[in-house]
Amino acid sequence: RILFEKGGANFNYLDFVLEKKTEDVPLKAVSAETFGNEGLIYLSFNKSLNESTVTASGFNCTVNGGVADIASLKINTENPYQIILSLSQPIFDIDDIRLNYSGGLVSATDGTLLQDFSNLQVKNNLSVFTTVPGKIEAEAFSVNQGLQLETTTDVGGGQNIGYTNTGDYLEYRVRVLKSAKYTIEVRAACFNAAGKIEVQQINPSGTVINSVQINIPVTGGWQTWQTVTSTINLTAGICTLKVKILQPEFNLNWYKFTENTTGIPENASSVFSIFPNPANDVVSILVPGSAGKKKAFAVRSSTGILMKKIEAATGDESKRMFVGDLPNGLYIIEMEMDEHIYRNKLIIQ
Repeated sequence: RILFEKGGANFNYLDFVLEKKTEDVPLKAVSAETFGNEGLIYLSFNKSLNESTVTASGFNCTVNGGVADIASLKINTENPYQIILSLSQPIFDIDDIRLNYSGGLVSATDGTLLQDFSNLQVKNNLSVFTTVPGKIEAEAFSVNQGLQLETTTDVGGGQNIGYTNTGDYLEYRVRVLKSAKYTIEVRAACFNAAGKIEVQQINPSGTVINSVQINIPVTGGWQTWQTVTSTINLTAGICTLKVKILQPEFNLNWYKFTENTTGIPENASSVFSIFPNPANDVVSILVPGSAGKKKAFAVRSSTGILMKKIEAATGDESKRMFVGDLPNGLYIIEMEMDEHIYRNKLIIQ
C-alpha cells in the first residue's frame, strides 16, 4: 500500500534490491530496558535468536558501577528477538544499569554469533520514587482511598486533596535518603472544625516503622492555607508513606520533609533565652514579645531523644520548667512558635 499524504509529485515504481544476505549481517544487541516493576531487563537484538544457544555464559551486569550477579537469563518466548534477565539484587529507579557480553556462544537462527559488547546502557523504566528530604504534592499519590481532587488557590496553584472522611488515606512511593529526625510541614486548609492526620512510614513488608499524629487547626476557609509543623523519625530506604485521616474535615496541598538538625545547634537562637544555664532543677525560659502567641517547649537529649514537653499559656512571655529529674549533661531546649522551631543549649549539672 502506497499512501500519499500530500500531493504534488508523480509516482512511477518501487525497486527492491538485495543489499545483503541476512547471514552476512552480524548479530548485535541493539537496546535494553527494564519492564514493569519486577526488576526484569529486556535485551533486544537485530535478529531472531537460536533458543538452544541462549545461556548466561558470557553475560555480566553492573549496577552503579558494581558487578551484579545474573539470577536468570532466558529467551522471550513471545519475542525471539529478546532475552529476559533478572538479577540477584533489587534494582531501583535511580540505578545506572549496564550490560556486557564477551566470548559466549549465543547465535541467531541463521548461525551468526553474537558480537561482543560492553557498557550497553539499560533504559530504566522502573516507577519513580519521591525523594525525602523534599516536597511531596498531595495529589502525587500512588493509592487514594476515599479522597477527591480539586483546584487550589494556594500559592503555586495546582490541585489539593479534599472531602476528607475518617478512615480515608493516601499512599506515596518514597525513598528516604538518610535515617534521621525530620521536620514535617503540612500545608492545610480547614473551615470550621479542627482535624487530625497520622503520617506513617511503612516498610516493604507492610510494617509501620515510624509515625506521627498531626493536628490540623481551623484556618477559617477551605482555601485559607496554613503550614502546620511537626517532627517524625524516618528510616532510610524504599518505603510507603501513608497519610491517614483520623478526624475530618480539611484540605491538604503538600507535605515537606527537612532533616531536623536536632543535635547541638551551632548558633543559639536569639528568640528565647534560658536562665539559669547551667541549671540544677528549675529553669526559666524567656520569650520577649511573644504575648498572644502559642508556644510549646521540648527538652531533647544531645542525640535528639525527647525527654519532656510542655506548653505555655498564650499570654505568657516566660515559662518555668522543672529539669531536676534529668541526668546531668547537655540538652537542647526546642521551642515551637509561629510554625517555626528554635533551639538553644541547656547544661544540667
